Amino acid sequence: MASQRAELLINEQETNIDEVDYLLSSPRTTACVPSRVVSAVYGSADFQTSPLTLRGASGKKGDGAPYQLRAREGVEGGTSFSAFRARLVLFFFQILRGLGANVAGPVNNQYIHFRFHEIYFNGTDDTNTSLAASAKCDDNASNPVDEKENALQEDMSELVMYLTNTYYISMLLVTVLLGSSSDIIGRRPLLLIPSFAQVLDQILHSVIVLFHWDLRTLYIPAVLNGLSGAANIIGLGVYALTADLTPPSKSRTMGIAIVEFAGGIPSVAAQILAGVLVQTFGYFIATVFPTFIYFLAFLLVYLYIPETVPKRKGGHTLCVNPVKYLKNIVGLFLSDGTKRERLQLCTALLIITIFFLAVYGYGNVFLMYELGVPFCWDPEMVGIFGGISAAVGSTSQIVSLKLLHYVCSDPVILILGMLSTAGAYVIQGLAQSNAMLFTSIPAGVIGATNSPVIRSILSSKAGADKQGALFTAVAVVETFCSLASNTMYIMIYRSTLHILHGLVFICMAGLLVFNVLLILIFMHLSRVGSVVYEEVIHKEDDLQKT
Repeated sequence: MASQRAELLINEQETNIDEVDYLLSSPRTTACVPSRVVSAVYGSADFQTSPLTLRGASGKKGDGAPYQLRAREGVEGGTSFSAFRARLVLFFFQILRGLGANVAGPVNNQYIHFRFHEIYFNGTDDTNTSLAASAKCDDNASNPVDEKENALQEDMSELVMYLTNTYYISMLLVTVLLGSSSDIIGRRPLLLIPSFAQVLDQILHSVIVLFHWDLRTLYIPAVLNGLSGAANIIGLGVYALTADLTPPSKSRTMGIAIVEFAGGIPSVAAQILAGVLVQTFGYFIATVFPTFIYFLAFLLVYLYIPETVPKRKGGHTLCVNPVKYLKNIVGLFLSDGTKRERLQLCTALLIITIFFLAVYGYGNVFLMYELGVPFCWDPEMVGIFGGISAAVGSTSQIVSLKLLHYVCSDPVILILGMLSTAGAYVIQGLAQSNAMLFTSIPAGVIGATNSPVIRSILSSKAGADKQGALFTAVAVVETFCSLASNTMYIMIYRSTLHILHGLVFICMAGLLVFNVLLILIFMHLSRVGSVVYEEVIHKEDDLQKT
């Protein structure tokens, strides 16, 4: 019987260890993080006492020591990590990445608006002109159907749409190849490659601003960033690492929520900082700042992020077999597991697809919505709204999950979140004043839980050795949905400016309400809501009883 258990563990390549034991370290090189720090960041209930199931792991037990793992060969300097420290490093990486993205995104888009605004209203190409004078709506633009302002919005939205499409089309193939191979080559490449590309991307943006190049040169950084996999590949790596470091069900849901929360922490200050940098120092300094932040994030990955996928026996090749990896992804939904499990997984994938379609593309449209009539916000006001929204969203994500988990399953929380986000979109679509627009923030409080909950549900439905393939499938869907939603919503926004400027947000709300019906179907298929994937350690327990 003991040999059966050993064989089962070897075949599945999983090891169950205590959360307090060390993840990627030998007894002599372990660095222990104080428990109070871990408790403050991760919470004691889910992360200090629950056992951790490691994927693709193998270990030897000797001298009475617990199962322990060494960092995979090839990790820089052979640095070792505990499970706590690995998550903390990932936490701080997310903070840096969130800070860079929340400054770079608004600044880059506002620079496009600035260039169009000076063409339509100022008739000058002086980039040293303060945005405070040019970013506000023209005095004659108080009429919601002002032709000049609408023409500016249409031209700007067209360029943003083409740039966004170029970016997402460029990343499609890379997402499939690099993401699905991460179960073999590891998670670190998913963070290293796009992190470095983000540094180069922002350097190019700074050069374009400095020399006042034609806006069409923005296609260069868009292609470069896209070919690295960009944010989608980084997100894939972060979620796969989190799945590697947490057990399924509520602990994994909270783990994913925590890394998303980490990305949202700096957005409060970053949204405001972006406007202050532009107003005070101009666009060049505002684009240089996130370049340094991205570089720090890259260094953090290069020096400290551990590899959670151990080197397989006999080594592995870096040659990518796209057919093999595509089969792994497709098989996950069409051939692996029982028919009921595949149906649940496909339904969950459809739910996250509709969710992506509803929320992706929102940011670009909403920025144009804020800058245009009837709000006519300047960069500082845009930053204030974004900062408050991010603060409420990040905080409510953790608090709402903690509280709702006492009384609700993940699918029920997801229903509440979808309805909350839909309500916020409807308010924004009908808003005619600043006060009404700000009212949408508390209305969407529970909606902050949508992303971690649906990702956790999907992750719990896949085996330990399929996490890379699963999150690659999600990343591919995410890319397609981003491409489709950006194009679709910008076209809707342009064509409905003369009807209702916010009609596009009501369309987004409609998709989220439809998603509630899909979640009810998923709950019926699961019978009791979220059914957690049976980990191999449970099978070992069954064998022991027999």
